[in-house]
Amino acid sequence: MRLSLITRMLAAYLLVLALLGGVAVYCIVAMTRMQEEVTIVKQGLLPISSQLNRLARDLSHASALLGKGECEDRLWLRSFLPELRPFDVLSSVRDGLLHLGDQEPLAVRSRELFSGVAAEITRLLDGEGEDPELVRRERYHELVAGWLDAEAAGGIGPGATEESASGGGNATARLAGAVELLRRLVRSYEATCNLAIHSAWSDSRARELGTVRTALYLGLGALILTLLIPVLLFVWLRPLSQLRTYARRIAAGDYGPSPSLEGGDEVGQLAQELGVMAQRLKEREEKIRKQAGELLRADRFSTIGKMSTQIAHEIRNPLNALGLKLELLEDSIDDVSDDLGEETRETLQDAIRSSGKEIDRLREITDYYLKFAKFPKVEKEAVDLQTVLCDVVALYEQEAHSRGIVVEHEVEGPLRAHADSNLLRHAVANLLKNAMEATAGMPGEGRVLLKAFREGQRVRILVKDNGPGIPPEQLGSVFDPFFSTKESGTGLGLTLVQQVVQEHGGTVVCSSEAGEGTVFRISLPE
Repeated sequence: MRLSLITRMLAAYLLVLALLGGVAVYCIVAMTRMQEEVTIVKQGLLPISSQLNRLARDLSHASALLGKGECEDRLWLRSFLPELRPFDVLSSVRDGLLHLGDQEPLAVRSRELFSGVAAEITRLLDGEGEDPELVRRERYHELVAGWLDAEAAGGIGPGATEESASGGGNATARLAGAVELLRRLVRSYEATCNLAIHSAWSDSRARELGTVRTALYLGLGALILTLLIPVLLFVWLRPLSQLRTYARRIAAGDYGPSPSLEGGDEVGQLAQELGVMAQRLKEREEKIRKQAGELLRADRFSTIGKMSTQIAHEIRNPLNALGLKLELLEDSIDDVSDDLGEETRETLQDAIRSSGKEIDRLREITDYYLKFAKFPKVEKEAVDLQTVLCDVVALYEQEAHSRGIVVEHEVEGPLRAHADSNLLRHAVANLLKNAMEATAGMPGEGRVLLKAFREGQRVRILVKDNGPGIPPEQLGSVFDPFFSTKESGTGLGLTLVQQVVQEHGGTVVCSSEAGEGTVFRISLPE
């Protein structure tokens, strides 16, 4: 599932904070460790190195003075040698090195060097050095004591006897050898410690550079992400401009499909909701337009109905008078037929019959007007469509036969509708009559099909002919009042059919193709 817009923005913000926080924490930890290393080197290594250097210098100075044998030198050695105590210094150095070898902040290589020097000093202190006879603690103290005794007995120096000088010289030589050996050992320890110090400084410097490099990389990453966030926001929010354009289209009345936006975040959901809203607005606008058309049509029908009623009454009374006068005239002709010639009498009778037919046609038209103006009340009941179609076909069967038209009807199974049987029969009869008139003048056999069937929760009645069809430009006007393609038509038949169907809560539509015929489809609720 795609993350929401707020979640993505929050995640990007938290990622930047995490990177910046990571840089800060990393730098603090690295600086703390380097500070610990510096503290260890400063408080541990440097004092040890200083001790070893001072001890090496003292041993070197003592070795040089032992070799000279001057009086003032011997006097200084008598006070210096007892205070020298190299093994105590080495013991202290060893303890310090062992402590440094356990310090985790130091590099492993440095700690190994410290531990190695401490092990060598331990062997020296335990009497396991290069010359145990010279560098053992007890032996060294014996040599120092022997030299001091020889110096005190006058066996060392220009005034010594031959016998004492021999003993004093041996004591000096042995002590000088021990001191020199210790000096060399201390110098080697010092060199190793200096190497360890240099290694520690090198490691610390390398870590410092690594810390700076890592901090720069992390900071650069945070900077790049910070600069990338506006780009991401632009990409994430760019669909809003499409939605704004679509909203303007909706406001302008364009209810086309919504822009296709991938993903299921708020913007995509908003696009879908706008699409649904646009579709509903379109449906509502079409419904309002349809209702407005129906209201306008109803208003027109009402106006036309009132006019039709008035016109029918104004015409009907004179027509009745004319009919009565024609009847009187016909009777008068019969009375004076002997005085008129045969030819004159027949001419007058033909004129009277023609006038009567025209009067009857005008009466039929006025009856249509009255039916249109005074639509009867719909009285619905359960109607068998098989019976309705059979009655209509039987009504026009003779006329169809005389015109050479084949009328077929079929009903799919028992089919009933809740309708006014008289009005429904009148509507179907009107459609059948129009279909017969459309096919009457066609070459070949005219055919009309009446069919009733169920489709879902609706009942369908179909009236189909194989006539010439209705031109496309006239198809939208077939249900308009007074519209007719026949010279003698009133233009109210299909209008009454539509009115009957609508009073039953149904619809009637017409489809036609030139040369293929016309189909009227009535849809009624069950």
